[in-house]
Amino acid sequence: MEPWQPLAKAAAQALPSMPPPDVWKRLAQAPAQQVAPLLAHEIPQTIAVILSQLEPAKAAGLLHHLPERFQAAVAFRIATMETSPAFEVLRTELEVGGPTVVADILNLSGASVEKKVLDQMDAQGPQVAEAVRNMMFVFADIVKLTDRKIETLLREVDQKDLVIALKAADEDLKAKILKNMSEQVHIFITD
Repeated sequence: MEPWQPLAKAAAQALPSMPPPDVWKRLAQAPAQQVAPLLAHEIPQTIAVILSQLEPAKAAGLLHHLPERFQAAVAFRIATMETSPAFEVLRTELEVGGPTVVADILNLSGASVEKKVLDQMDAQGPQVAEAVRNMMFVFADIVKLTDRKIETLLREVDQKDLVIALKAADEDLKAKILKNMSEQVHIFITD
């Protein structure tokens, strides 16, 4: 038996039951700019548990609105909570964290938050940061998609944004994307 297990069992018995599901629903519906200031008074572990229970888009909005000094600490705790004995009690009630959860959140957080968080996570735990990066979808990953999925993606992307993105893309990625465009869009992009 691990030394922390008796403490975890005692805590589980002493803790009241988890909030009813409608609390999570109401939290998910509240504007991020109103919730983030309330969370900013909590410790990163508490914020991590809350964000790990929300949809990635909502969690990304909350992470973005948190003070910068908390962003990486919260993301790090989400990424490591699935293996942390400290979160053992919660695992019986909730699905908690992991690198995939952080990657989903950072994919929707915006480039500046993503970069700051990953840079700080690198300093705190390079293996954890690398695990998160490996789960993230980046522009270069488009080359791994099927032609049909690329065609679907291209219908949703603004052509001006695509022109900018393709300027920095390698030749294989450019060729794969251009191959899946209509002739008219292909001409617009290449001109």
